[in-house]
Amino acid sequence: MDQTMNKTLLAAFTLMLAVQSVSAQRNLKDVPSPDPAIEKASFRLADGFEINLFAADPLVRKPVQMAFDPEGRLWVSSPTMYPQIRPGDPENDRIVVIEDKDGDGTSDSVRIFAEGLMMPTGVLPGDGGVYVAHGNEIIHLSDTNGDGRSDRRKVVLDGFGTEDTHHVIHSLRWGPDGLMYFHQSYYIASHIETQFGVRRMNGGGIWQFDTQTGRLEPYIHGLVNSWGHRFNRYGASFATDGAGGEGINYIFPGAMMLASPHSVRVLRGLNPGMPKNAGLEILSGRGIPDAWQGRMISADFRANRINSYEISEDGSGYASVKKEDLIQSTHVSFRPIDMMLGPDGAIYVADWYSPIIQHGEVDFKDERRDRVHGRIWRITAQGRPALPRPHTIKEPDDKKRLFGPLESDEQWSRERARRLIAEIQHGGSKMTGLLDRWVAEQETADDSLLLEYLWTYQTLRADRPALLRRLLKSADHNVRAAAVRVLSQSLSRMPDGMSLLSVLVADEHPRVRLEAVRALAGLRSTEAAVVALRALDLPTDRFLDFAIWRTTWELADVWLPALEAGETDFDGDVSHLTFALQAAADRTNLNSGDSSKSVASRLLELIFADTINRQQRNNSSRVVAALATPAELQRVLNHAVSVETKPTLRSMCVSLLLHAAESRRLRPDSIEGSLKTIAESRGGKLTEVVLLAGYWKDVSWDPLLAELARGEDEETALAAIRSIGLLGRDDDESLLSQLAAESLSPSRRMASVAALVGVDPDRAAESARTLFVELPTATDVTPVFGAFLDHSRGPQALTKLLKGTRIPPDFARLGIRAARSSAIDHSELIDAITASGDIQPRQWNLSESEYTQLVKDVSIHGDAVRGESVFRRRQLSCLKCHAIAGAGGRVAPDLVSVGASAPVDYLVDSLLDPNKKIKENYQSLVVATDEGKVHNGIRVSQSERELILRSAEDVEVSIPVDTIEFQKPGVSLMPAGLVDNLTRQELLDLVKFLSQLGRVGDFAVGPQRYVRRWQVSPSTGGVATQNRQPIYSRVDGVLPFADSGLSAGVLQFEVEVTTPGRIAFRLEIPGNAVVKVDGQPVEGQNNLSIDATRGRHTVQIVIRDSEAEVRVEMINIPGSPAQARLIGGK
Repeated sequence: MDQTMNKTLLAAFTLMLAVQSVSAQRNLKDVPSPDPAIEKASFRLADGFEINLFAADPLVRKPVQMAFDPEGRLWVSSPTMYPQIRPGDPENDRIVVIEDKDGDGTSDSVRIFAEGLMMPTGVLPGDGGVYVAHGNEIIHLSDTNGDGRSDRRKVVLDGFGTEDTHHVIHSLRWGPDGLMYFHQSYYIASHIETQFGVRRMNGGGIWQFDTQTGRLEPYIHGLVNSWGHRFNRYGASFATDGAGGEGINYIFPGAMMLASPHSVRVLRGLNPGMPKNAGLEILSGRGIPDAWQGRMISADFRANRINSYEISEDGSGYASVKKEDLIQSTHVSFRPIDMMLGPDGAIYVADWYSPIIQHGEVDFKDERRDRVHGRIWRITAQGRPALPRPHTIKEPDDKKRLFGPLESDEQWSRERARRLIAEIQHGGSKMTGLLDRWVAEQETADDSLLLEYLWTYQTLRADRPALLRRLLKSADHNVRAAAVRVLSQSLSRMPDGMSLLSVLVADEHPRVRLEAVRALAGLRSTEAAVVALRALDLPTDRFLDFAIWRTTWELADVWLPALEAGETDFDGDVSHLTFALQAAADRTNLNSGDSSKSVASRLLELIFADTINRQQRNNSSRVVAALATPAELQRVLNHAVSVETKPTLRSMCVSLLLHAAESRRLRPDSIEGSLKTIAESRGGKLTEVVLLAGYWKDVSWDPLLAELARGEDEETALAAIRSIGLLGRDDDESLLSQLAAESLSPSRRMASVAALVGVDPDRAAESARTLFVELPTATDVTPVFGAFLDHSRGPQALTKLLKGTRIPPDFARLGIRAARSSAIDHSELIDAITASGDIQPRQWNLSESEYTQLVKDVSIHGDAVRGESVFRRRQLSCLKCHAIAGAGGRVAPDLVSVGASAPVDYLVDSLLDPNKKIKENYQSLVVATDEGKVHNGIRVSQSERELILRSAEDVEVSIPVDTIEFQKPGVSLMPAGLVDNLTRQELLDLVKFLSQLGRVGDFAVGPQRYVRRWQVSPSTGGVATQNRQPIYSRVDGVLPFADSGLSAGVLQFEVEVTTPGRIAFRLEIPGNAVVKVDGQPVEGQNNLSIDATRGRHTVQIVIRDSEAEVRVEMINIPGSPAQARLIGGK
């Protein structure tokens, strides 16, 4: 111990000298001393916990993953070469083994088991050695001569992608089934040759691997950069995402999570807007206080803390509520990355230790990167002694010591027992017979213990059908669900599997039904799809509905031919058939084929038969619009024209035809006179009919469109103007020019110019010149500039016009803002607008010394409170793109913990030059279409049919793939020059605020469930108008009503209830405020309690004081079964 600490202090002193020698480097003075004592002094632990240093550098360096072996030794992977392999550097990364032989809670021995490795990102003892995630391969290292060092290396799997060093395979874990689970992340594409065929995963996900048979399968798809995965006491899976920001994710076989490439549907996490977490552990056992039993802990490494979450059942899935942090630190180098319970009941924390994290935004060569330090901390509950050391198994037939720990309350003891039994069998001793005899002797074993035995049999690859069937009938739904998972993995050896699942799919508990539905996917038969769809006959929720969809989707290539051949009718249930066809259509979107015709035709039959409900009809119509042929669209048009068709169905047909026209540029074969017939008989919404005239190039509408463009109804007039532009003939160009010049409303005149851009940008520019002169200077002319920016020849035409032309300065500012919001470099246009508006913008062209002083002054003179006010200014529009704790835009990264992860100089760079370093996942894409349109935004998804972008306006734009002429990477969607008009002090304050977000203190989002996303609208007599605008609370949860700019109005928020029951809110509102729930006034000024049914509910607060401050917190009601979440987003 003394020698290790001396080495630690020597290393610390050496690094301090190194830091001093490069003190001229920008901002390096902020790097703290690496002394573990200094770091420990910064820790703030939850009540009842304490911490000690278990092991540290120099032998423990950059720990990424830990795992205890059955002997209680801690194995640690140590990739010091991350994030970049420098040319000429030797491969010198390590796997180390740490032991606490005397049980005093600190390490006695740290030895190197293997070295000469390159970025080992996962470690897992097993099968006589240790498995290591090693770049593009999984290797197994073992010690054959007993000297404690690896001397044998075997490649177990290879072919995993290596495109991104912090997304390569990592985080190895054993499951209760004895299978290995490990992760890969978003920027990785893996193609693995196995004896069972090629296995592929393009993007993030979790793999499942049988080390005995070599079978490798995807377990789930998605998650951006998942570094945590745990199974609870009953085998349910949970994962965290180090880049996804949704807290705890409930996962199950086949789940498609956030950021799953090409997935039509995805599941979201349990804590939207919460920090991005790495690592995961479920607390249990005698070493953990009662109040913390069952909690999940995960590291918010960006904010130097470990979060805790309280998990409870919610239908077929779970709900999660963030609670107090286990540990917080003000030390910027404290980077907890993995945590796990140890054999002594303590919580062990791998501290990666570095002031600089990530490499998507911070330079590879940044001198502040730490490559030599690392710690393992040990957190214990006060007053709870360490658990006794595990017994050594001297005889392989010692049943009590082998199998007795399976009864333990300690998670580690149960897991250790299964691994130990597997290791003994791996060494040649047969364990199944011994386990049979032990189980037979346990006459009073409850079902949870029998489940442990069943998992142990699984680990030994031994089927016990009688035990499995018993547990499938357990009184405990958790045990039944776990048993179904076991059944799903042994279906090929269970001849009665289908009959068992036919019963289980109608189980009284939704999680059992979910597991049964997913198990049916493994049977690969039409009958399996038919049985799975029977789960629709009982209540569903988002998890179960997804499971039914996923199974039906996977089996579509089996049941769809059977349906076409008349071999199945899905029990004659129209709702089942509708659901199946919609799932098949989703699969067609990914793998476009001949089946699309039959899917669309069959859905049309269901729609026209009027045998499905409204929601099913609307969903089906969207599918038809995406898949229908012109002949099928003709059938839709014929129904829309027919007066015998019900009005609601006729209206839906018109909407379907418009959707097909907008998204696919497709129309029926014969349209002559049809639209006028529909309009005259009022068979659809007039604006939709008018737009169809343009999309279908129905020139017979020309005179009527001109009349409607000048008519009384504004909405119809705007649709007519757009339709004229879609017709695009010479006469239409002239008409649009006339409309732009006439004394119409500003919105109609601007719409006329915008429509004209799509036909003739040069002529449109001439009309825009007149518009800029004649419109009131208070007019928001952003749509005009946007129309030019969205056309391939628009910016050139507008630039040419503006040279020598004067426009109002306010118009120029709007134009500059629009141009800078584009992902394309429009420097020439911006210069022209600037000159035309005689704008003299301030530019932050700083010298190196000025830049250095600015960075320094942030900490000295910046004020975070004032900075939050700057951040919230409408002129800056920060919350239009960014969110804080899930409230705000989705175009740019959530800033909930940006201050704890990004150095001050990076924040300054991001504001002054947004294109200098662009956050991963937020690289924009520029797409040009064959119609001359230019789209730019963040890629959301792409299938063979469509590309979906999220624009700078936070709107999803669908682009048919067959219309794309080219696509290329764009610049940042954050406008350059956004802070040009800030004073130096305002910039200092803004950076100070950003630098404090997520750090321990006033600007860290706590566990309180405050309402953060609101809608505000003016009111008439206490009733909200329809003109709602988003508005967001401060970090502390307070909403200053003055930010709305209204003297009085209505605030509104939404809550989604997934399990009905009583929910409550703590209100801080003015005394004269009125509260309404779902439109009905309720009593309560300080507390609001309501019996909430399942679904989304609206709470309104009528405010009459412009200076009011409002804060609302959702709180728990003891004993209430309700599960609810506040709606965030934009």
